[in-house]
Amino acid sequence: MRKVSKKKTILVVEDSETSYCLINEILAGSGVNLRRVMNGEDAVRQCAQNKDLDLVIMDIVLPGIDGINATKEIKLKRKDLKIIAISALVTDNIKNECIEAGCDEFIPKPIDIDYFRTMVHDLLEGKVSVED
Repeated sequence: MRKVSKKKTILVVEDSETSYCLINEILAGSGVNLRRVMNGEDAVRQCAQNKDLDLVIMDIVLPGIDGINATKEIKLKRKDLKIIAISALVTDNIKNECIEAGCDEFIPKPIDIDYFRTMVHDLLEGKVSVED
């Protein structure tokens, strides 16, 4: 991934160690700082308390509050915070639910690495959506 123009912080909301390690590996060397929480409640709390977050990568299937409802709560207070939904549940219905909840993008698992890197970079740099 190309380096971002200035240090950015991404919150990764992922309960799977394997998935988190993959995201960490994909974004290595990009100049981003990753933070991780493992459930929706902690994601909502982190987004409310940490105004330095630039992007959230939100798994949809989480213990407690799921990613869709966590996104809705986050967007009530931080509507400009960019959120990428990520899920192994890949249907048009799930994708539409994520977008309606306030997610800016949706990416299915397994992750298309090049597409994911481009999406993250473009959102962090304020570029227009990669998908239109």
